[in-house]
Amino acid sequence: MNTFIKNYSYESIVKKFKILYLLNVADIIFTLVLLQTNLFEERNKVMVTIVNNPIKAIFVKVILVFILIRFILYRMKDATLKQLRISNYILIGITILYFLVLLTHILNISLIISIFLTYS
Repeated sequence: MNTFIKNYSYESIVKKFKILYLLNVADIIFTLVLLQTNLFEERNKVMVTIVNNPIKAIFVKVILVFILIRFILYRMKDATLKQLRISNYILIGITILYFLVLLTHILNISLIISIFLTYS
């Protein structure tokens, strides 16, 4: 695992973007589920107007992000080792933040389920 994190080859960067993309997709799914409960609100100022329309939210978070990642990866094919190393640090940081966001989503969903089971 430590080797994967430190590896900043183009192939490793591609794998990290795939992980980040999956976290992004999971984030929008969990966000939409939590918003349906009316117990939570979107805190991301960019997404607050978009999540009111689930189709628009999925389009932005799934399709547009996919296109953006493909463009970035296309551009990164000619990146220097220094650029790949810096990109790797940024990807690791963003992935950690996304993981923490998803962890809060999972904890919130677990809390809702446990409350529902307790009072039903």
